[in-house]
Amino acid sequence: MTNGKGLNQEAPVSRRSRNPEEALLLWKLQYLQMHGECNILPTKKIIFPSKSHFCKMPFEKLEPIKLCEMKVPMVHNGKFLVAKVIGKPFAVIGVNALIEDLNGDVEEIALYNFRYNFDNLDWIGVGIILIIKEPWLRYSSDDDTPSLWVDSPSDVIFVDPTDDNLLSQIGANQWHVSDSKDVDVIRKMANNCFIKKDYDGALMLYDRAIRYKPDLAVLYLNKSLTCLKIGAFYMAYNASEIALEKGGDREKAMYRMGQSAYRIHEWQKAAEHFANVCKDFPKNAAAPEQLKRAIARLNEKQTGKFDFKSMYLESKKENPEIDVADYQGPIKIVNVNKKGILFYT
Repeated sequence: MTNGKGLNQEAPVSRRSRNPEEALLLWKLQYLQMHGECNILPTKKIIFPSKSHFCKMPFEKLEPIKLCEMKVPMVHNGKFLVAKVIGKPFAVIGVNALIEDLNGDVEEIALYNFRYNFDNLDWIGVGIILIIKEPWLRYSSDDDTPSLWVDSPSDVIFVDPTDDNLLSQIGANQWHVSDSKDVDVIRKMANNCFIKKDYDGALMLYDRAIRYKPDLAVLYLNKSLTCLKIGAFYMAYNASEIALEKGGDREKAMYRMGQSAYRIHEWQKAAEHFANVCKDFPKNAAAPEQLKRAIARLNEKQTGKFDFKSMYLESKKENPEIDVADYQGPIKIVNVNKKGILFYT
């Protein structure tokens, strides 16, 4: 039999239909095996592609497609697939789950580069509705079983099951769930999720509240803090910026913009935001220290001079966090006696 890598070099063929009940049972066994609770299935070798794909077209220009219309191996350019998770996710290198489309056809999906922390996979739990932009169906293991492969988080839209308009737009009214449209009630539910550290649930609810009351600035502040908790730093910055534009708490908005900019290595921008907080809100005790850190990273980036002693001491800790910038500038390569080749900035 041709292996997965070889199959991915062949001409696309129509996707084979899978029995949903059998696929779900097999998935449950695979889930148990991944968690060490059984050992009856053969181990699969993952076949990684030599190149990645991400959708460049705006969602509004994409057209719907069903699993039964797909071919493998193929990137379905100009299309989008609506799906719902039906099999519990597990993490290997990426995160794998079993999904069904609007026709009830099922397929495996593998998502890469979505989260660094695999301890909590509720964000892709059973019942989650997805829009997959330009779905890529390929052979991802050393057998002839295909799966949907997603490299970029921007290629997936997570759908709120109460969003009547979006569900109607994508033809997924059958998955609609009725719930309160009272923003105060929704925000309280979101706050409770946040307190319980269910940040994905909180984020979905804050987004829901924003949909019903888009001019309420505090919702964007809530969203920005939630995004910081899950490492969605670009989203956190954007939400903080909108909160500021809509007249939200300036101190919180600017401080969180600084935090977000710092985490995406925008040192100059982070320093400017923290400096503004220090200037306008001198009682903020955290801002001066954050400003100092941002300036230190900016200097490292510009000069290439690092506090190696501090880095060494940090590396000896049980859970080290080496907080340094990448130097960006010219270097000189020299040959030093008895020391080999050295790089100088």
